[in-house]
This record gives sequence, structure tokens and C-alpha cells, in this order.
Amino acid sequence: LGESFSHNESCTTKLTESDGPSMLQSLQRGRSMQITRASEQQNHTRAPCSATRRRMGVINPDDQTDITRSLNLQIEPNDNQAVYTGGKGIIFRNQNDGFHGLDGFVVVPGSFISNDLFMPNPTYAAGQTDTPQVGVILDDMDFLFGANVQEKDYNLGVFYASDANAVDQRCRYEGSDSRYDCRYMVPPLTDNGRGFIDASTGQFTSNNAAIGTAGFDMGNPYEGGGGGGTGCHFEVNGGGEAEINQLNAKDPNGVNLAKNLDCECQTSFVETADCDQFAYSGYNGGKGNCWEKWIQHWMDYGNLAFPVDIKMRDVAGCWMHSMRDMINLQNWFWLWAKYWTTDTDKKTYWGWNEIPIRTSYSNDPTNYVSMAIVLPVDAANLNSMATNYKTAVDTALAWYETNSYLKPGSGNIVNRPGSYITLLRQLENGDGNFDFQFYCESVSLGKYDIVYIPEDAGNPKGA
Repeated sequence: LGESFSHNESCTTKLTESDGPSMLQSLQRGRSMQITRASEQQNHTRAPCSATRRRMGVINPDDQTDITRSLNLQIEPNDNQAVYTGGKGIIFRNQNDGFHGLDGFVVVPGSFISNDLFMPNPTYAAGQTDTPQVGVILDDMDFLFGANVQEKDYNLGVFYASDANAVDQRCRYEGSDSRYDCRYMVPPLTDNGRGFIDASTGQFTSNNAAIGTAGFDMGNPYEGGGGGGTGCHFEVNGGGEAEINQLNAKDPNGVNLAKNLDCECQTSFVETADCDQFAYSGYNGGKGNCWEKWIQHWMDYGNLAFPVDIKMRDVAGCWMHSMRDMINLQNWFWLWAKYWTTDTDKKTYWGWNEIPIRTSYSNDPTNYVSMAIVLPVDAANLNSMATNYKTAVDTALAWYETNSYLKPGSGNIVNRPGSYITLLRQLENGDGNFDFQFYCESVSLGKYDIVYIPEDAGNPKGA
């Protein structure tokens, strides 16, 4: 957050305003982007139901620049086939998700993107997975989560393996007071459901001193973090009172989906000798990562008629302190989708995760590598999409410019806010799973034009 960056004239994609000056959206930070690999790595050959990981060699050189190559390297898995031991990934944040400009949000949700993941639709889509999503790219994973985020024993984070209403419909547990701090943060904000729930009796007391889980700083509360985004799911009843509605699935021994009053995910399923956290979901050549057992436990003891609506996962969802655990469960949700949910269509499946990050960091454009447009499944490029989708992107870009996250013009290549943008496409492989790839293309949208200049001898970095 206070880190200063120098910029050079390298750029990836150029945008021009049709009725005004050219709009280049590109930025190269004046620092090296290195791939940090975890200290413990193992070899695993993935099962046929697991994703065929994309290698850098198959990327089309005709739609790349130095920036897209760097981003692709950051989301690239390790050749040794061990989960989350290659690139550290990036965070995509849709600033226009309804929370922008509202008071009380110390944390807001972001989406982690990596090719260790292989489900479709990796970014929050507000129920519109067929529409391109526009957001910003944050890549300083060390700053956000710590330099050891890939280590085997990492435990500092708060990560949800699915959409989870992490900042707007969860009550933060305050153990010292034996209560839940609740504030319903779905816009438009009101004081309905704002108050405290006694953790022993479930009694709600209205109190405007409650700030809700979004009002706490990010990080695992058991390891010195603020616990922002942690807690149990709740709803507001007809009387304006908050009620915990987190779904339980207790077996005869009392083992539940969550292991504590903060609604942290139960980890006993994966803490046995036959489990290996570095194995990809679907691996059947030896020890697996075992996170399918969480889903099986939900189906066995959740008292629901499975498969269920995908939104039920929000209410059953719990958070994890490990990025690798999140990746493994997120992949299993997709591999086992036909068993637990009725929403199995790749075009509409809610594939994204949810990670609370600091609002102050997210709102500071100097932290952005680039803006990005995430294409829906089966869209080879933005040019091939119908006019209404291009208009939606055009409208979204106008919102970013109005709110000072975007500044059109070739003179703003090196600035933040500036004029840098890339695109992300979803590539389906032969296993029915997906890889993600940053690239560039020229597109006329309406108010804005995206202009791509390929790499060549005279411009080896592209623009």
C-alpha cells in the first residue's frame, strides 16, 4: 500500500475514445515479477477427470505483449504437477459490484485467478455469467497475503472456495463477548439486522454500534488477523432481526461442515495420512487431497434433497486459512457438480471464489497492474460477441472512468489511474475443464476502442 512504482513506456493494449484522444491502457511496473515456488513440491499425474494444465508454449504469440506474458506466468501452474507451487496467481476485483462508495466496508470481495483452478467462470458475475466482466488486476500477492502464501503450513488467510456473501451477509464472531456482530450490508444499506446475536442463546439485540464482518480488517482471526469476511451466514427476518442461518451437516459424532463459531471450514476430512494437499482434485494415482469429503459430508448429513440450487452453497459455505485448500475444494465443487447442484451448465455455473481484501488497497489505482475484461465461456474473443455485449463493456469502462479508475489517452500509459487493459479468455480442454489466458485484441466498442499493437522487431514489448 505505500509502495512506490516507476513505470516505463511498455504497454499491452491500447484503447482510443472514438470521439476524443487515444486511450492506451498499459503499464509495466518498474520491478521484476518473479515466480516464487513453494519449498515443498511433489510430482502428481492428474486423473483423467482433472484439468489438463495449459503450458506457456501453446499461447498464441500473435495476441501477446510483455504484460500479458507476465500475467500468464503469474497464473501458470508448476510443471511438477503439485497444486499451487508455480505462479502465485492474481486477484481480480470488480469495483462496480454494488459496494463501491459505501461506508463501513473495510474489506471487499476479490476473485483469485490461477490455472491451478479449472472450473469455468472464475470471477464474480452478479448472476450474468454470459456477459463480459470488467475489473482491475491486483498482483502483489506477497503484500496482500504474505510471502509464504504457497507454503504447506500457511494459515494467515481468509479464503472461500465459492460465492459466499463474505462481506455482506455474515456475522463476525467476537469470542471475548460471546456474541456475533451483524450488519446486513446488501445495498441499499439500512439498520435492519444491525446488532448483536448472543452466541449462547441466539437472542438478537439491535445496536447501531455493530459494524458487521465487513467492518473488520482482513486476515485469519486466530493468527492475529482482523477476521474481516469471516463468520456465519445470516438473514434478516420479517421483524428486522438478524438470524444465523448457516447450514449445518452434523454426523453422529458431531462433526460439522464448520469447525468453530467463526464458521471456519472443517479440516478433519483432510488431516489424515491418506491425504496430500499437493494433489490435484480428481487425482487417482495415489493420495488425493481429500476435499471431496467435505462435499460428501454435506450431502450425507445436510438434510437436503440433493442436487440443490447452487445458491445453497453460499449458506453452507465456510472459510479456509489456506489458499491451496481453497483451490482444492473449489475444483472439487466443479468435478462433483452433478452430484450436489442442479446448476451444472458451464455457461451459468458459479465458479468463482471469494476473498476479502482491504478496501483501501483495492480502491488505490497505483496498485493496479491493469484493468481487465473477463470473457464468458465459449467466447473466443470480444470481437466475435454480439453488439449488446460490447455495449455492456463500453458502459462498464465509462463507469470506471467516471469513478477515476481509468484515464483515457496514450499519455496515461504509465499513469495510475491510467489507460491499460488486457482481456482474459476461458479455454475449455478435452476434459471439460478450463484454462485461463490473458491476451490482447483490437475492438471497437462505441465510446471506446481497444487498439492492440503486436510485438515486432521495432516494438518487442507490444502495445
